[in-house]
Amino acid sequence: MFALSPAEILVVYNSQELPDPSSEDYELACKVIPASETIARYYTTSRGIPSVNIIGLPQAPFHESVTESDYIHEYRDYIATPIWNYLSQPEHSHIKCIVLCYGVPSQINGLGHDGNTHADSVDSALTLLGNDGSLGTYWTDDSSHNPYQHQNSGFGAFKQSAANATSHGDATWKFNYLVCRLDSFDTPTTIVNGVAIPKYVKDMIDKSVRATRGGKFVLDYAAPPISGGIPGVADTDQIIDGSSIFLTGQQDVVGYYGEHMMQQGNANNYTTWGRPFNIWHDGGIAAYNTNDGQSFRTPLYAWWALNDSNEIEPGKLKILHMHSSDSRVNSDQYAGHQVVLCDSAGNTIKRATFDWGTCSIDLASIDWEHISWPVGHEYETYFELRFPINDPMFPDQYIRESRTPHTADTRIYNSCLSGISFDCARTDPDNNNSRLARVNASAYIAEGATGAISSVSEPGGSPDYYTEFSRYAAGYTWAESAYMGSYNLRHVDVVLGDPLMAPFAAHPSVNFASSTPSENANVKGLVPIDVDATPDGEGRIGEVQFWITDSAGSTRFLASDITPSFEYLLDTAQYSDGSYTIEAVVNQDNGKAGTTTISRHINISNVAPLSASISQPGEDDMVVICTTTLCANAEVNATRVQFWLFSDTTRTMVGEAVSPFQISIPAGLVPDGVYNLQAMAYDDTTCAIAYSTRRRIVFVNNAVLCSSIADAATLPDGAGIVLNKLPVIAGTTLTMGNAFYVEDINRIAGLRIETSQPIEQGCLVVVKGTLRKSTNLEPAVVADQVWDMGISPGLPTPLALTNRSLGGSGIPTHNGLGNTGLLVRTSGKVTYVGADYFYIDDGTAVQDGNILPGPYIVPLDGGPLADPIPYAPPTGVLINCTGLNKPGIGDYVSVTGISSIILQGNDLARYLRPRSQTDIIYANQYANCHKEVPYGPFLGTDSTVLPTGSSVRLVNVGVDQNDGTRFKAIQFRPSGIWSYITANTSLPSFVTVTITGITVAGNYGDEVIADCIYLGGRAHGAMSINTASLAERQLSSIYEYPIAPIPQTINDILTSYHFHALDNRPNSIGCALSQPDGTVVDLIGEQIATSWHDGQALGLKEFYEPEHPDSRLVLYLPQGLTELTAYKQIDIVGGTL
Repeated sequence: MFALSPAEILVVYNSQELPDPSSEDYELACKVIPASETIARYYTTSRGIPSVNIIGLPQAPFHESVTESDYIHEYRDYIATPIWNYLSQPEHSHIKCIVLCYGVPSQINGLGHDGNTHADSVDSALTLLGNDGSLGTYWTDDSSHNPYQHQNSGFGAFKQSAANATSHGDATWKFNYLVCRLDSFDTPTTIVNGVAIPKYVKDMIDKSVRATRGGKFVLDYAAPPISGGIPGVADTDQIIDGSSIFLTGQQDVVGYYGEHMMQQGNANNYTTWGRPFNIWHDGGIAAYNTNDGQSFRTPLYAWWALNDSNEIEPGKLKILHMHSSDSRVNSDQYAGHQVVLCDSAGNTIKRATFDWGTCSIDLASIDWEHISWPVGHEYETYFELRFPINDPMFPDQYIRESRTPHTADTRIYNSCLSGISFDCARTDPDNNNSRLARVNASAYIAEGATGAISSVSEPGGSPDYYTEFSRYAAGYTWAESAYMGSYNLRHVDVVLGDPLMAPFAAHPSVNFASSTPSENANVKGLVPIDVDATPDGEGRIGEVQFWITDSAGSTRFLASDITPSFEYLLDTAQYSDGSYTIEAVVNQDNGKAGTTTISRHINISNVAPLSASISQPGEDDMVVICTTTLCANAEVNATRVQFWLFSDTTRTMVGEAVSPFQISIPAGLVPDGVYNLQAMAYDDTTCAIAYSTRRRIVFVNNAVLCSSIADAATLPDGAGIVLNKLPVIAGTTLTMGNAFYVEDINRIAGLRIETSQPIEQGCLVVVKGTLRKSTNLEPAVVADQVWDMGISPGLPTPLALTNRSLGGSGIPTHNGLGNTGLLVRTSGKVTYVGADYFYIDDGTAVQDGNILPGPYIVPLDGGPLADPIPYAPPTGVLINCTGLNKPGIGDYVSVTGISSIILQGNDLARYLRPRSQTDIIYANQYANCHKEVPYGPFLGTDSTVLPTGSSVRLVNVGVDQNDGTRFKAIQFRPSGIWSYITANTSLPSFVTVTITGITVAGNYGDEVIADCIYLGGRAHGAMSINTASLAERQLSSIYEYPIAPIPQTINDILTSYHFHALDNRPNSIGCALSQPDGTVVDLIGEQIATSWHDGQALGLKEFYEPEHPDSRLVLYLPQGLTELTAYKQIDIVGGTL
């Protein structure tokens, strides 16, 4: 993910068959096609690129340009499609970079959306392969912004990130491949494996391979430079010039930007054709502002033919205003450059050289009549510019596109007496700008550079050399650095050079760990390939890639690892027996980037009789303490077995044993934690190793291992314990208070675990800590460490309890089974609402010792109010709702949560902790309401109209004009809006109340028929919120089924008024209640009295009992059955008490 490796490179060459020898292109094909493959194979060998990472293009053109007449066909079908057919195979999904070799076209000439012809680079187009539509119709003016520009990460990491997105028309595309090119001038050539290839291409490869850190970055500006130079490069390693002097002859250049050469015409007074004539450091790169890539194979310095001039001298062919002297430089830079007069076949007639910018040929002295003219082309001539005979780079070579006229004619002959002149200047001869002044990417390569960015057409534009150079100096590869400094994709840019070149890269120290098999070991099983890596200087190890190569040379990417263990587990069962080479490619990032590769040979032998397995512990996720015995089975010829513990950060050999292969892990050898245990059986006589599968364990050095929470309850306060694999029934939410809860799967016991570590509900945990059994606090374990072992296969369901039963014997002075720490459910009516809590009462009216001023319920029979008003403490169970939406006074709710305890004064009291909002379910909910206009309808908290017949609550309203049967309720927000309330009360005016009831239509807008009125207002909990914020008024949805009190105890039922002797008949409730717990019984002729919980819990009574009896027994249906409602008569077969 952080750097390129040789295995991630695809090399592409031209494999077209040679044309017929009579073809006009035969000579060119013979030069280009064999050289293309030879270069590809020379490069792959030089860089260690796998032999399978090279493909030929059998139909690709061998000219530099894809022809305009058939550009879509030639690019898409002959270049892009064959490459994509290779890359789209799953086994090649790791490829990140494409290298195009000399002989593969570089330019696409074709139509744009505007109907005009444009040129794109083949290389830039291929960067977007793999996007939907990338092989469709190609428009040459359809570029996309480069999302990799200015990034500071390896291309692998970027490619997988969200930042990799660029707009392409209406679609979003990804930058999928870096593309580089190995290309340069056709000549001179050198011989490789019997084939002539361009010398400068071979030099580029060789210099890249031997490139080392060092050299100078030279910035030759046309204007004053940006302050600070190149980020990350020392001042002593930069040469920055913003003067009018054009820098030439610089030494040990590793980076060159020649803006001055393009922006100032007088550059050519200091050198020729913008060539700096530097001495280059191996690995040197160049960036500049030009579009010279119209040809890489031939020097391209001129655009079009020269202009006519009026400065005519009789009998002379004169070429004027070639760049010459300047007041600051006393030299004739273009002395020696030639003008050569030729016939139409290219035969030289006469030549002359420039002197201070002017060259002339005496036409009158030529014996025109005795020249052997090509038949039919008598007296037709042209002239061309050539480099000096002794030019250090191109001796006597033609300066491309300087031919004038383009096609030979008789114009020069016809002027042999009058004379004719041509001008090199673009416009004004005094402005020192020449139409001929060019720079050429291949010229930089020929001069000694190892890489350059070019463009095949206008508008090209300067690359972002600041980013390009700073990334290169930081250790990124040339391909990554170049594209981080490039503006666009599917455009005109070309990156010349080896993408793997990275002279400034860090080289981390890397070794195979001792857990990895030794060189040439015979292996079988799950083989660990482990790497120890240390960064080179600043930075960190970003990633380790693992590769495998078989004896046939086929290389396959295995995986990458970014964890500090840097490991790959090789399952030999997935491979045929034989010899293999394992490679680990270690990439350094964040600081100096770089790569180090190490390899090891192994022999896979799945048929070997040696084997290894772990017999103790017998299953995954067991807790192992230092006294636990670890056992392994090792079959056939095993001389010894090593036991290893692996984690994400460590690997430790914890013991070695001979038969019977048993050890205990010494205390203190490894810290407490989760490990993978593996046994390695050795046959030392055959250098064979068999590896077991791995078993996950939790190792703890010193603690008491408890198999259940119930076991922990028997230990003393302060004991160090380990709880093994318990489900988390409540995570670390606000209502739990820096703790979570676990429960035995059989629901016998639950326990609070106090920790600052976030733990989610539903996971399975192992806990190490100290047991706390204080009499004034809830029992708990203060955790030292908590290990999340994954998702629990199941969670205990909540126990349904009455308010009175909550806590049980877990609270002193309370009776019943202790249930503190268990997941429970209870129900009731909301009797009080506080800031982050509320009370519910199921009719048992339990008291918890609170001294809150509960609301006074106003009599609705017209009777007098108590005097004084008894604001008695609210009854019921205290519910913690920190961070949750609270219900309102009068709502009926069912609450699921953890049965807990709280100190009220000097006594412990019941306390229920719901886990989330979904744990509070409404059976009957009043909607908080208000009016926004007088005489209008009631609105909910979201300001939607509540229909008449709605159950509503008016919170903290004032009483006014009570006539005994109805009164005005005045809202305090907004002030003065009032509503009529129908209620038979003796309420005086100017008191604050909260009202629940049903809305009806009245003469003065909607009114309320009250069913309960709470006197006391906010200070007495008679409201659903503690502020007027609408956000806090949001309540859960109304629950459909009403909740009635659940029966208390068996004794309560047996002694109730309605129970009598007839209830003891066979198959009756009374008979059933006389049986012990767990008895399977049949019940005949029972009637449903009430139903709760969406059909899961049903209250039963005998069908002949009077109306409204107490339920005698609860029928629980785990799956629920909503068709069973009150008053239906049923038989029950096979029920368990």
